Amino acid sequence: MAAALNSTIIKDVVLLRIASSGRKGVASDGVRRDVQPLVAHRLKPAEWRRQLDRLLEALKTEGAIGRAGAQQRWVATKAGLARAVRILGVRSGHLPAWSEIRDAHLVCKALGLASGKATHRARVATASGLRRAILETAFGLTLPPRAGAAAIRNALALKALEQAFGPDLAHMLDARATVPGRAGRAIAAQLAKKRGRAAFATDSALVAALAAERAGAAGSDVRALRLALLRDYVSRAATAPPSRRQLGRSAAAPTPRQERPDLARFAGAVAAAARQRARGWSGDRKAYISEVWQAIRKSHPEWGLSETDFKDMLAAAHRAGHLELANADLRDRGNVHEVEASAVRYKNTEWHLIRIGD
Repeated sequence: MAAALNSTIIKDVVLLRIASSGRKGVASDGVRRDVQPLVAHRLKPAEWRRQLDRLLEALKTEGAIGRAGAQQRWVATKAGLARAVRILGVRSGHLPAWSEIRDAHLVCKALGLASGKATHRARVATASGLRRAILETAFGLTLPPRAGAAAIRNALALKALEQAFGPDLAHMLDARATVPGRAGRAIAAQLAKKRGRAAFATDSALVAALAAERAGAAGSDVRALRLALLRDYVSRAATAPPSRRQLGRSAAAPTPRQERPDLARFAGAVAAAARQRARGWSGDRKAYISEVWQAIRKSHPEWGLSETDFKDMLAAAHRAGHLELANADLRDRGNVHEVEASAVRYKNTEWHLIRIGD
């Protein structure tokens, strides 16, 4: 049996494809053909055709799409257009073409960037910009606006040193410290999952290879990177595809729509919840991740997050610099339950607390 897609995300993608066609609409075969590359890693053509039929029926039942014209092509309703605008985070009005939605807006969403911001879409428009965005997200880098391959290599080398020798190294090194080219590439290469497999002759080769690996792409060109990111996006935190019986129930009583926040919005809500539950000295207060998770679960059910999803997004927000996680250094019988329930693991690191610097 094929692994499932994220039913909420893929339904949004189908809606966006239809909404982007405007009043002329699009046939089912057009939707199937244009979205199929994003799901081909999960579903065979026949399986995708059957799932698309169910998604189209669900969107029709929800009042988001309908049939129009002599050829009965799919068009977005007024409610569907408004929903598409909310998904993209753009101003109401004429939606972009499908190619722009796919290559810019959805790629931004896959990276946790606000797709409604033109600056973010411009960043992912080129191979160099997309590689940089992937590495910034993957390693939590903070790079100057016009950083080239040398600056990225240097930031990666410093990140590798920090991972090898601990976060205290960041306080000992000047943020402007420079690791020479050849040595920097050798150090930065330690961030690769396949270490020692290749010697990077240039900074550009290093950046391209690491970006492709982190994206899970077959190549480092812009098309390969986009496809890998989008495939990961539509199958992220996947749930089982709805059965016909479940769709029948949803027709009678639609379930609330779930829409994941971007990392910045997610981190803002987490920080607010953590601030109310933090303990410790002023300027270095911390909240247990397990307590914040319970608060977010109750306050934002529309996000549809499981505990695993929450912790994955928490680690991504930490790596992207949106918030700061910390380890519970002092453990005793009084807090062992909170520590165990709060554990967020990434590579060789484990966090239990969210730091609030107010």
